Amino acid sequence: MDYVLRLQALDGYANKFNEIFGDRFSRCMYVYHTGKKGDNPHYHFTLTCDYKQPALRAELNKHFNLAKGNRHLSLKKWDGNPKACSYLFHEGTEPVVIRGFSEGEVNEFRQANNDIQDDIKDKSPNRMCITMYEKFKGRNPTKWELFSAIMNECRSNGSWFPNKYQMERWIMKIEGMLTEGTDPRDWESLKVKWFRQYYGDFELPF
Repeated sequence: MDYVLRLQALDGYANKFNEIFGDRFSRCMYVYHTGKKGDNPHYHFTLTCDYKQPALRAELNKHFNLAKGNRHLSLKKWDGNPKACSYLFHEGTEPVVIRGFSEGEVNEFRQANNDIQDDIKDKSPNRMCITMYEKFKGRNPTKWELFSAIMNECRSNGSWFPNKYQMERWIMKIEGMLTEGTDPRDWESLKVKWFRQYYGDFELPF
């Protein structure tokens, strides 16, 4: 049976791994992660063993008993999809133990993670703004030109389309980027334009 396990990193747990994930586990790979903010230490495992899921869960709960709940221990069946293994590499850390997986398989997992991370970057708001900056650099595009180009880019790369407020933020970000390195008056004019959009005919302080 194949499983993925997420286990909170609590005192003494790592010292038990060699004993618990022993002969009955033909494949075992695990990695230590800390979470996005570095304040959520935990382990991710991919496992192949002869335990049925209820028996394995009971065995794990017997040994790893310093906390409860899914945040502490989450065990799920694994369908063999390599994405489960590629996820182990997403924080840039290497597995602590690799057993039963070939070097070629592990390299494929690493590459799959790299491809996923590149795809995320390509579809991120910052990547979008950089793409639009490169497209319109040296020009003064209208809002319609920016709107149309952003929507076309989202459609071509399979991203979600931004809502109205996201679109407005992206357009402002791109407009600001396009004034970088240009005549300082361009930036001042842009600020005045934004001020008018916000406050209409409210009197300017100059």
